[in-house]
Amino acid sequence: MMKDHFNDFEDLKVITPVRDEALNLLVDLIHIQPVDDMISQLPNLLKTIDQVSSDNWITRFNFFMILKALILSGDGLKKQIYQTFNRVLIESLLNLEDEVKIFVTDLINMILPLYLEAEGFEKQISYLLKNLQKNLRNSDEIESSAISIFALITRIIDSVADLKKLSIKFDLKTYCPFNFHQILNVRFSYLQILNKCLTNAAKTAFVEEDFRVLIRLTLQSLAMERSKPLVQLNLSNLELLI
Repeated sequence: MMKDHFNDFEDLKVITPVRDEALNLLVDLIHIQPVDDMISQLPNLLKTIDQVSSDNWITRFNFFMILKALILSGDGLKKQIYQTFNRVLIESLLNLEDEVKIFVTDLINMILPLYLEAEGFEKQISYLLKNLQKNLRNSDEIESSAISIFALITRIIDSVADLKKLSIKFDLKTYCPFNFHQILNVRFSYLQILNKCLTNAAKTAFVEEDFRVLIRLTLQSLAMERSKPLVQLNLSNLELLI
């Protein structure tokens, strides 16, 4: 898995047929072979990769594929990976190449329940949301990146009972450009996020001026949108805004 460098792409989402098969084989092997020693060496391996392969994103991508194999191998290993890499994954969102960030975002989504079970999770989830919003500002032309980020933010909103405890603001300058994104799926993901925020405690993240801006943008979107599901979602958001 570490040596294979063949990739294909859908948008910036990396397609790796050989490594995907190797990942499945690794998952099978993990079930019959203890891997505690390997897990203990992973932080050193990542450090070495960063030092030796600073310009090679594929090697870093392969490393996170190994983490995915371990996460898929059962709750015990999933918890070990969380305990070892929970902060590393969040910090990586700002330090990695776009192709790797998308994969890491999906990894965090896979172990999100463990983040939410931690005592005082609000601080780390707030940090995660802050980094996701930073990445969102740079992903407006990257469909798979934006959708991965929106999916994770939506899941957080759905999972956190009291969103007012999170020190995060719905930054209109970050989110609203996606209202007119050329890709339908990205527009839909944005409208879902807005709908989630308007239907629960996250609504308190808006100030009065935000509502005026969102109403104007929603009306503009309704005038331009041709997709029936998106029109319905815009109408739902407009009703919540008014």
